Amino acid sequence: MSSLEERVEKLEKEVERLRNLLEQHLHQHGWRPQPIKPKPNIPPKHPFKPNHDDLHEPFKID
Repeated sequence: MSSLEERVEKLEKEVERLRNLLEQHLHQHGWRPQPIKPKPNIPPKHPFKPNHDDLHEPFKID
């Protein structure tokens, strides 16, 4: 029975090996990391303009 430290070390090496294999495979198939696209800036709804949900109610200004 190997010690816990030896088992952890073995698993870390295996993870590193698999990560390298995966990266090689992805690069062979033309994969590149994609930059994170910023979300479009959606302006807030005008407070006095009725939205789709309350069109059935009479228009009120508080």
